[in-house]
Amino acid sequence: MDLMLLRLHNKAGIFLWIVFALVLAAPGGTGPPGESGPTLGKAEAPKPEVPLAEYMFQYIQMRLDAKRSGLPFENAPHEQWSPIYKTLNITTPSKQFASWAKAFNVLVNRPPKNETLVIGCGNLPAHSEVDVKGIDDYQTKHFSGSGKEYRHLHAHEGEDTFDVNFARNPTFVGMFGKRLMKEEVFGDHRYKKIILEGVSVIGNSRVPYAIEQLTFLLAPGGIVVDGDKTYTVEQLKALE
Repeated sequence: MDLMLLRLHNKAGIFLWIVFALVLAAPGGTGPPGESGPTLGKAEAPKPEVPLAEYMFQYIQMRLDAKRSGLPFENAPHEQWSPIYKTLNITTPSKQFASWAKAFNVLVNRPPKNETLVIGCGNLPAHSEVDVKGIDDYQTKHFSGSGKEYRHLHAHEGEDTFDVNFARNPTFVGMFGKRLMKEEVFGDHRYKKIILEGVSVIGNSRVPYAIEQLTFLLAPGGIVVDGDKTYTVEQLKALE
């Protein structure tokens, strides 16, 4: 029995090392800056502080946890991981990043700092030439020209973001409300407005902590915008 467990453990370790090797061997770089829109302009891709192998390990663990829970989890193709990673803006120190990932199953790319939180989107770098599934394919279908109009609509400058897909460069990567993140991550930071974009967290039984998380994150007088509905803290608590 012990020998069988040892063999399984070794196989699992070999599998993870193979995944990391493939990621590290993927083509690097993001190519030359593309055509920029009138608002964001051109910029060089920021350099992530968290090592690629560590980031991918935490992301893989989060995906596996999401699958076990039966929740949907969007994922970028493996061959895109390396170039997309280089377009991310990651400022959380490596040790803190790993600690929060383990505790909350959420990747905190950047500490919260803005007055608005958008749940269901990210902070897409408009200058990047790396295609992002669900964004650039929509751009091709619904927008004309060679620019990145749809990216500009979803850059969310000056806003924190929460999304399941790391390729969209959100502030937080993960399933919102799945686990409570309170003082450890947010400290005394609160939001005047929380926008649910393309998702409706309220009343969703699959994320039992969503309303508790939302009420915690709202500043006094703050609101949650869910489509054409607006909720105060008191109205959110009434939905529990």
